[in-house]
Amino acid sequence: MNKFDAIERGIINVLSPFPVKANREELSDKQWTHEIKGLLGKLGGENNYIVCTSGYSGFYEPEWLYDLIWYDYNTDDRLTEVPLIMECEWAPKIPDIKYDFEKLLMSNASHRLMIFQGSSLDIEEKFEYLEKSIHEYKLGYKGDRYLLVGYDWNKEKFTFKLIIKL
Repeated sequence: MNKFDAIERGIINVLSPFPVKANREELSDKQWTHEIKGLLGKLGGENNYIVCTSGYSGFYEPEWLYDLIWYDYNTDDRLTEVPLIMECEWAPKIPDIKYDFEKLLMSNASHRLMIFQGSSLDIEEKFEYLEKSIHEYKLGYKGDRYLLVGYDWNKEKFTFKLIIKL
């Protein structure tokens, strides 16, 4: 079984309680995304990373390539690492999720995070589809880390699955 590292555990810890709040406040999909980006942005800042995402003008850098990015520069102002990229897609069908997910496949960030929603059965089907995509993508590297997060409508909670490319 794959083990979550510190960044993945941090993500799980900040996201796990969120559905209770979101459901209580009856947030729209757009509001879910905004709030999730805020939670992950805060976590990135706590880990001393620069955060890029939309909807937080003046607080985070503007969105760049992905829904959310954590990155760092060295003293020479050169990009040194991208520890996290995230895509969030609430459309419920695999073809809708597929295109955002494929952007994650093409990156070389340390951690790739995909957030989506569905029924209990859909979540498992989506996990299987995305995992197969990870292993079939020829330009990925052994050890690439993907944290898949499915919001389960039936259980009203997130389900987490870590995939490490073989």
